[in-house]
Amino acid sequence: MSVSTASRNCSFGDFMDEGDKVKISHRTSKIKLWTVAAVALLTSACATTKNQDTTRFLLEGNSAALRGDYPAAANAYESALRVAPGNLPAKRNLGIVLVKMGDFKRAQKTLAGIQTEYKDDIEIFYFLGEASRGASDHKSALVHYQKAAKINPLDLRVQKALAWSHFRLGNLEKAFSQAQKLNRSNGEDLQVKLIFASVLNKQKKFEEVQALLAHVERSNFNVQSKDKVSADTEKTLLMNALAESYVGSDNCNKAEPLYSEILKARPFLSSALVGSAKCDLKAKQKSRAISRLERATKSDPDSEEAYFLLGQLYENADKSKATYYYRRFLLLAKDNPQFVSESRITRSNLVNLEKGSAR
Repeated sequence: MSVSTASRNCSFGDFMDEGDKVKISHRTSKIKLWTVAAVALLTSACATTKNQDTTRFLLEGNSAALRGDYPAAANAYESALRVAPGNLPAKRNLGIVLVKMGDFKRAQKTLAGIQTEYKDDIEIFYFLGEASRGASDHKSALVHYQKAAKINPLDLRVQKALAWSHFRLGNLEKAFSQAQKLNRSNGEDLQVKLIFASVLNKQKKFEEVQALLAHVERSNFNVQSKDKVSADTEKTLLMNALAESYVGSDNCNKAEPLYSEILKARPFLSSALVGSAKCDLKAKQKSRAISRLERATKSDPDSEEAYFLLGQLYENADKSKATYYYRRFLLLAKDNPQFVSESRITRSNLVNLEKGSAR
């Protein structure tokens, strides 16, 4: 049998029939040694073929990833892993493209399984953070970003991610400190502006947000980015941050046109729905506010503020709904220091609702 045939088969059981297998045990040691050498040669041929196939699939995956075709890249890396299940580069690259595809749970599992082997690879920990953030696990995301920062403290992506993680976890002092430093050193970066504006809004420093975004507002949110999708996303989020500052300043006349434009482009953007609902409530449009807040909870099941406001709105109209929304709010806000006051109000309101139900 030729080596090329062995390379195609790569299965030693196919190399001889049953009669040959019996005869081998009765041959001389010289023949046995030849058989061992042949098997070694066939093993080498199979390994070479597997290595060639794995390399080919890796290169195909890398090429697809570079041109932004992440599904094709994922398929190629998965093909490499079918040939060589333990191949670390294939697992690493697959995990990264899964993050880019939004398949966060699979990405977490894939990257977590190889972090020990890649303990000095910043991309592993950065994308583990991104996967955790995408899965709304902000505590784990922060841990991974911190590990990435130890590898390279100057990586701008990581620094922005750290600030955002602190913000999402309600660590406003740390988020403010991080975002302020970033704004001083990278003030032209629109993502930095967005993070800093989001933190300032939570700190109720609404005039500072308006000053920070004044130049962007004067340009009519003319955002330059790496591609149109990114530019549109950044524009929408910057408009949303500015609109939130106007709501906080009790200026719905300026906020509402911004929300109108935002919701045309992103009709299920939770934060815009909550902000526009607040303006509805100021205008005594209760039913429209409820509709927007319920849409907000459907598009973002973790929207604490939407649940709190719905609990308040349903208190007199539907006690069972009010109870549900309040309990959901407490579950989501239990570890978030931003909602200490609202949590205290909610507990008091729930006691009153339960007393009313007992009567």
